[in-house]
Amino acid sequence: MTVDGLQEQMGQLNSQITAREQEILDLQKRVAPLLKQLDDLDNQVSAKEAMLADLQKQLDDLDGQVTAAQKTLRDLELAKKANKDAIGVRRARRDRRQAPDPPGYDLLGALVGSEGTLGIVTEVTVRLTRLPQKVETVLAGFRSTDDAGAATSAIIAAGVIPAAIEMMDALSIEAAEKAVACGYPEGAGAVLVVELDGAAATPGSWPRCCATARRTAPSRPASPRTTSSGP
Repeated sequence: MTVDGLQEQMGQLNSQITAREQEILDLQKRVAPLLKQLDDLDNQVSAKEAMLADLQKQLDDLDGQVTAAQKTLRDLELAKKANKDAIGVRRARRDRRQAPDPPGYDLLGALVGSEGTLGIVTEVTVRLTRLPQKVETVLAGFRSTDDAGAATSAIIAAGVIPAAIEMMDALSIEAAEKAVACGYPEGAGAVLVVELDGAAATPGSWPRCCATARRTAPSRPASPRTTSSGP
């Protein structure tokens, strides 16, 4: 091959290389916007992920608020039920055909004694009563707390409704005697302190109370004794 032929081939190759380089430049110009779009999409995806994370956090916060609201609703329902039960017990106690302490759970006492842990009292209806014209206190000694408990039941069953009744066992009696020398019956295993009140013109209830105590525990170590006082 002559030199002229080689030079002609070299020229053709250079032309082809130049054309390919131009094609590469054109492709780069076309790819550059696509790469920019990919970068923009990547940024948008990152922003969407951040938004999703914020939304998830908000959902978690709302879930916590819903849980707290549900707990509050449950507490309110319990308080409402406790209030209704207490009102029902109060209305039942207004019925004179029933005993002062009707059978069943003392819901009113439980609500009051809970000191706000079971429910919140928003309304209280009270009744004003006159001070008793006469107050009598009966002290009765028994050999055991079983005898004293039986006497308590018998006193109530006999129709004597004390204003207050308290039972003390042997340990309480011993402690009280050591502290203030109350003069409780010697050798008593238990004592009942019963307070009766009412109108002065009404026959005293203490004789019935004493008689009931004697019938309940005939082997008592000491006889019941009473003290009286006015308002």
